[in-house]
Amino acid sequence: MGTTPCELSYLPAHNTYAVEAMVIGEDALERRQRRLIHVPVEVTAARRPTQSLYRKSLMNTSTALEPVDSFDYVIFGATGDLTMRKLLPALYRRFAEGQVPADSRIVGTARSPLDDESYRERARQALREHVRADELIDATVNRFLRMVHYVSLNGAESTGNWEGLKFLLESNAAADRVRVFYLATAPDLYGDIARNVAEKGLRSE
Repeated sequence: MGTTPCELSYLPAHNTYAVEAMVIGEDALERRQRRLIHVPVEVTAARRPTQSLYRKSLMNTSTALEPVDSFDYVIFGATGDLTMRKLLPALYRRFAEGQVPADSRIVGTARSPLDDESYRERARQALREHVRADELIDATVNRFLRMVHYVSLNGAESTGNWEGLKFLLESNAAADRVRVFYLATAPDLYGDIARNVAEKGLRSE
């Protein structure tokens, strides 16, 4: 689990800084965590530490992240609010910090008739809107977006482009490659999607 600094505010009554950070959990979702940093008594108003100093302090004390094995991360409901506001920004941060190997793939699926490039543009816009500007590095964003693919598919229906999804997942991938399915959909669709994933032979062992 790692942290990404978010907001810092000074609490003069307690001579303390409050840092609210976004904690990225194993489920790739962000949760807000508050941490208090005591300011020494001798620090005056004119000499209070800057926000960037405390951001660096928080980053340096975060748990070191090790790269995970290469994986395919399939998102059902890839055009929805949860994916754009939470999943893609969280995955980008993990990639930017070196935890996600560059040969991993993020495969979005939804009913919208998009191709890879049009979906990548949506993903780029989502990062601009939901990731702090100082975390967005053009070269890193471009490398991240090369991992992103899209298959037009209604996961709750047994018909559709399941063969296209299966072909993509089985192309240039080892038999033991980690495969994750994230259901960013309404809960009443979970059963149908899970059944289709199993029946179409997409589960990895």
